[in-house]
Amino acid sequence: MQRIKVIAWSIVALTVSLSGVYATRHMKTVRAAAASQAPIDQVIYINQGWSKADRGTFYWIPQGTAMMSYDIYQNLELADSQELFRSDANMERYGLIPSPPDPDGNPDGLPIGVTKQVTTEGRWKGVEAGINCAVCHVSELRYQGKRVRIDGNVGTHFEFQGLFHCADDAMQATLHDPAKFDRLAAKIGASSGDARSELRQRFERDAEHIHYYVNRVMVPPHEWGPGRVDALNLIFNRQLTIATDIPQNWFPPLAPVKPPFLWNAPQGSWTQWSGILQDPIARNFGETEGVYMPMDLTSKTPEEGLFDSNAHLLNLEKIEDLLDHLAPPKWPEDVLGKIDRTEAAQGKVLSPSTARSATIRIPILGLSLTNTASDSSKSESCHSLT
Repeated sequence: MQRIKVIAWSIVALTVSLSGVYATRHMKTVRAAAASQAPIDQVIYINQGWSKADRGTFYWIPQGTAMMSYDIYQNLELADSQELFRSDANMERYGLIPSPPDPDGNPDGLPIGVTKQVTTEGRWKGVEAGINCAVCHVSELRYQGKRVRIDGNVGTHFEFQGLFHCADDAMQATLHDPAKFDRLAAKIGASSGDARSELRQRFERDAEHIHYYVNRVMVPPHEWGPGRVDALNLIFNRQLTIATDIPQNWFPPLAPVKPPFLWNAPQGSWTQWSGILQDPIARNFGETEGVYMPMDLTSKTPEEGLFDSNAHLLNLEKIEDLLDHLAPPKWPEDVLGKIDRTEAAQGKVLSPSTARSATIRIPILGLSLTNTASDSSKSESCHSLT
């Protein structure tokens, strides 16, 4: 059986080579300008119907995913320096949004979309760093020293592929550099021989986990770049190739698209750009699988653990409840400038039939977003950042 797996992976590797897929392990997609700019502290929140508590829940609620052990995430160094992987500067290089520590919901100052997953019992007991929906569905516009936060928007600045390559480089360097591992162990407090041995085993497991994902699964024919990800193929590869241990099912993630915005999504009959799902929990469960929710699809029977998973279904439901009252963002005239009402009126009549058919009736923030082509009294409420 092992020989069959080796042959299968050899065929996959040959196919990748012949199709022009190049190795991107050392691909450097660091956006130095973002990292070197002066800090911007003033965040402006547009009224989208969410409270501070709602935002905190969406930003950091765990879904059951596990990228690496939490203490390793907190203390891992970059491959080529002693700067921490989790540093605000490094997170911004890959388009994540840093956030200061907040005792009410984010005591460790995690960037938006990075979660602390605490599992207190069972086969996946432990504390893990994971990611959730917010990493791809919150954005910021930067203008004149201000950050305009847009919840539920397309994460146009997040570079998914680059972030995971950076994590892989950092972990491989720590595996092979005794000084790096010694510093990691000291920061975590693993001073005894047994503690260092346990840490080494966990680190090797996490490093193999990331390395496999980067070099066997996320291998597209082209770099995706910021704001683009082939989420569906990553999910299908996780479900059908990795979790099932059937390498023949692998398919290259060659269709990167921007994630959709989320306001009004609960009112739609179908979701995803391809319109393939109606159940929001099924959609979010698939996303959780794709970013490494622990699950068992290889045991022989349910009694042995088949179909077990670490999914937090109640948390997925909370996310959907929040999206039910997330409003489209209104253009912040006090920050980005006044709308030219004359030009807006001219643009409004360019394609009235399209506007009429595309508008849906949803009561949000006391507004009724109805026929934008014929109802001038509602037009101002429909100026959105999309």
